[in-house]
Amino acid sequence: MDETKAREILELGRNLTEKSIQTAYREQSMVWHPDRFAGQLAAMRKRAEKRTQEINEAREILIAQLKKPASANQKSKSKRNKIRTKDHPPTGGSDAPLGSERVEPFEEHYWNGKLKSKGTTKEGLPHGQIEHYFRNGRLDTRGTYKNGWRHGPWVQYHKDGRLFIKAYWVALGDTETEAPPENMDDESVLHGLFERSEDGSIDERGTFNMGEKCGEWLEYGETVTYDPCPPDLADGN
Repeated sequence: MDETKAREILELGRNLTEKSIQTAYREQSMVWHPDRFAGQLAAMRKRAEKRTQEINEAREILIAQLKKPASANQKSKSKRNKIRTKDHPPTGGSDAPLGSERVEPFEEHYWNGKLKSKGTTKEGLPHGQIEHYFRNGRLDTRGTYKNGWRHGPWVQYHKDGRLFIKAYWVALGDTETEAPPENMDDESVLHGLFERSEDGSIDERGTFNMGEKCGEWLEYGETVTYDPCPPDLADGN
């Protein structure tokens, strides 16, 4: 895999920093984590596993590229500097003091200027509503974060605009002091109504109780019953 392919996999422009690479890695790992495809067709699970390997390799290649001696990158330096992009997520401002509570807006763009993502951060971590966009301009995901963790309503779309996933996340752990790990699934769990649609029809619909399925579910055309949901979730809210 070359550098160009690695940037394409992580959806990064030419203006790279270690922080932007690690952030893109976390985002792509979250989308393609094999656990998210549990219960789907074997082909989809295999594709997710392959994509995860590519994401890991892409991060290693780009990090290694950054650590090369300056002379190795000197020829392309001026060209890179002509491309005005913003790394994601922003740091909250280079002059933001440690412990600052400022919530700041950000935007990130693809190399051709099209909007890639926008939202707000606090102390450099996603905080509040974050939106990501496909290269065709359509909305990819819209979700809310709390101190770097997914926390709140979440929707994800196919590239043609059809709804893919509708869910609600709850952040776990000490979110006020701990930084999110590379696999954000470990510290945020699904809670409440969940819906997934691959090909236009509903594949899964039901309710999660702190990461566990509960109540009656529609799963690939069949009705499956799990342990009863708590009263506050019994109506699917």
